Amino acid sequence: MVNPAVANCPKKGDILDWTMKCKFMCKAIDMTSASPQRVQLAPACGPAKGYLIKEVTHITDSIPLLQFRHRCIKSFLRHNCSSQYPVPNIIHYVWYGMRPLRFYHFLSVYSVFKVQKPCVILIHGDFMPSGEYWNFLLKIVPNILFIQQIPPVEIANRTIRHVEHKADITRLMVLKEYGGIYMDTDEILLRTLDPLRRHNFTLSKAFNFNLSNGLILSARNASFLNIWIKAYDTYDPNKWGYHSTIMPAKLSKIYPDLIHVENKTFVRPDAGHTKDLFQNNFDWSKNYAIHLFMRYYKQVYSMISIRTLNCTMGAVARFVLFGHKELCIE
Repeated sequence: MVNPAVANCPKKGDILDWTMKCKFMCKAIDMTSASPQRVQLAPACGPAKGYLIKEVTHITDSIPLLQFRHRCIKSFLRHNCSSQYPVPNIIHYVWYGMRPLRFYHFLSVYSVFKVQKPCVILIHGDFMPSGEYWNFLLKIVPNILFIQQIPPVEIANRTIRHVEHKADITRLMVLKEYGGIYMDTDEILLRTLDPLRRHNFTLSKAFNFNLSNGLILSARNASFLNIWIKAYDTYDPNKWGYHSTIMPAKLSKIYPDLIHVENKTFVRPDAGHTKDLFQNNFDWSKNYAIHLFMRYYKQVYSMISIRTLNCTMGAVARFVLFGHKELCIE
């Protein structure tokens, strides 16, 4: 239903009309009312091959836990997630530290589940997420598996001091091992990445001098990925984003045949224009995804507040949750 006071409203789901003049009915989301029963994927490991099977469980705060390079993971993925594209439809997140899942984390995972429809979502980390958004996510997204691994402590005989650098390295190692699509936990998917899965490796420009590592598509053991990992031989912990964003940009000029580069379709607006995320309404109709840069903005959002939040953050959240970007009728 559309607010009858406004004529010529865009159709539900229209992302070309940015007047934001109309209001739509938005369904209520009650995170506590769902049945305690839920369906989840569980690994079944045989002597020669592995499978993913569906099972019904009553546990709301836990999912199957596997170790990185578990002997059957590759078999699970090959048996369940094969496709005609070099990049398998597998989503990866890195989650280090003991902390609750926030609203924007939930929005990221739910966006890939809804838009990309992945075979499986693998969360790699040392501690499983917690909290009400995590429990709700498990009720509505059945194909999440947790891959437990300890954060790396060094690379090329150099100590990795920052957890962000540990996550930078982990995402590359994960993609080398399994292939797939890596997502930052504040990256929101807006349309399917399938047209890009035909390339062996894809990154997007963030600025003109670097490439973003917040969304990466990679075939397993991709050549560009291996070259990038090798470049960490010169890792300097005092250079914040050099190896994670500037280095791949330099390598893309040397090895252009090994990488497809998108023109900011993963990172628009960029980190220098966060006002367009939290104060203005930015036209993201040509984006594959949008990076929220939540480290720069500490406002707490919720299922309720985004209904009437008149900015890009609100429009993106409503698009993922309700299928339209317009404000909700109160």
